[in-house]
Amino acid sequence: MKVRHFKEETKIHVETLDDLWYLKGVLERGDEISGVSYRRLKDETKTRADKGERIRVFLGIRLEEWSFHEHSQSLRLTGPLIHSQDPNVPLGSYHTLEVGVGDTVTVKKKWRKWQLERLKEAGEASKTGLVLIVSVEEGEADFAILRSFGVDYAFRITQTIGGKEMEEGYTASARDFYRAVSEKIEEMRKKEGLAAVILCGPGFAREKVLENLKSRGDPGGIYSEPAGCGGRAGIQEVLKRGVVERIVEESKVAAETRLVEELFTRISKQGAAAYGQKEVEYAADLGAVETLLVTYTFLQKHHPDSLMEKVKGQRGEIHVVSPEHDAGERLDSIGGIAALLRFPIS
Repeated sequence: MKVRHFKEETKIHVETLDDLWYLKGVLERGDEISGVSYRRLKDETKTRADKGERIRVFLGIRLEEWSFHEHSQSLRLTGPLIHSQDPNVPLGSYHTLEVGVGDTVTVKKKWRKWQLERLKEAGEASKTGLVLIVSVEEGEADFAILRSFGVDYAFRITQTIGGKEMEEGYTASARDFYRAVSEKIEEMRKKEGLAAVILCGPGFAREKVLENLKSRGDPGGIYSEPAGCGGRAGIQEVLKRGVVERIVEESKVAAETRLVEELFTRISKQGAAAYGQKEVEYAADLGAVETLLVTYTFLQKHHPDSLMEKVKGQRGEIHVVSPEHDAGERLDSIGGIAALLRFPIS
């Protein structure tokens, strides 16, 4: 993400899918957003049905609704039109700006401090690269990309492998499977600019994939980690163990998963943890908050700016957790705000 602040407006250039998610998280109802879009203008003088002409136009809306669409890789922003370069486009009518990777939008708003920090974080995240986890067991491979907004289960390969009693057929089908998995990994490395690839799963299947990759050339940035099971459960196991953090320190999703896991462990043992807005604010008043965990959902509803400043002033850490992956959903289920404490509170 590239961000340029001017006196009255901010220009934001979207470079990755993660940037769209970051942008969604800092917008609020009432923001003025401008960008290039398309409108369909009908000729009202025609008596027959007229679909109208689709024209490219620079226009602005006052934001009322917005949603992130991972599969279409777009952020849809809806609201009444407040200005347009084309005089034929009626102001006040509703329009949806569809923002995608490569687009630039102009935002007019009063920025909150935490929102500016998220924009800065987006710029830094785009420089670190993504992590791909491939959970492999015989005949099945699940591919997951760790994005800023959560775990993107991007692809799955399945193949029936012949019985071992038919050794020749078994070897051929297994070889085809490992080759298909390796080719998909190479394709995704080129497409996504991956920082690292982690192969995980039970048994020897992941090692076979690694051997296949080595036979194709230098497999730099590829790591092999055991897991008790395959599929998505294997991917979650790797995340919870902190494997990704050891390999790529900047991985936000892995850090959030580990912290939320620690939170629920402490809650179950009635340890040094607090959750819910009132209890967390009480803990902050006592100087007890070591790590504040809050979801974007909570931020956009309650704007706890003073609480966040208090925690920072006490040298506490703040993690804004995406509600679009498992850790964020769990945090939202207990109110969207919680804290790991320096000491228990009664």
